[in-house]
Order: sequence, then structure tokens, then C-alpha cells
Amino acid sequence: MGPKVAAFQVENPFDASKPLTIDIPGNGPGYYRPPSLISLWSSAPYLHNNTVGNDFGDPSVAGRMRAFQDGIERMLMIKPRQNIIWRTTKPSYINIPLAYIPELGMLIDRIKP
Repeated sequence: MGPKVAAFQVENPFDASKPLTIDIPGNGPGYYRPPSLISLWSSAPYLHNNTVGNDFGDPSVAGRMRAFQDGIERMLMIKPRQNIIWRTTKPSYINIPLAYIPELGMLIDRIKP
């Protein structure tokens, strides 16, 4: 089990002047674990930050189906998604091992002097 992570602030998508403080309890696994896709229809909104689909607060099967319908229409771009886009002001990079892109590895080998 990992140590407790210090509380941190994130932008409030509803009121930019009031940041939200996230305080994650200690003794967790030390990494983010996304929820299973099993029974996805029962747990809208979707994605790790709940940006697709509305949770209407109705736990009945009809309420969950309504939330699923709203979410799937937004996922498939039938209905517009909410405008929640988090951007960074710092340069960002993704390191992908060459084993995942063999064609690129061959290209790099040809370029090397």
C-alpha cells in the first residue's frame, strides 16, 4: 500500500474562481485504477473525470438507462459534449517504446549516422 498523497487543487469547471481541493485517503494502491467496463450502463457519467453523460441521481433501472442514453449519445457525438477541456501551459510528452512502433524503429535505425 502506498503512502498518502498530499492534498492538491484542481480547476473548478463550474466556477474558475473557486478551485477544488482533492484529498485522496492514504493506504491506497498508489496508482489510479479506472473502473471496470462491466455494467457500464449502470454507472454514467463516464470517463475518469465524469465529463461524458449526466448522472440524474435516479438509481432505478429506468434512471440508469436514461443516464446511459445521455452518455452514449454524447460519446458518439449525437449530442454535444460538455465543454470541459483541461489544458496545460507546460510542454507535454508521451514516451512510447519503439517495440510498439516497429516501423518507426526501422526508420530511426536508417537515419542514425
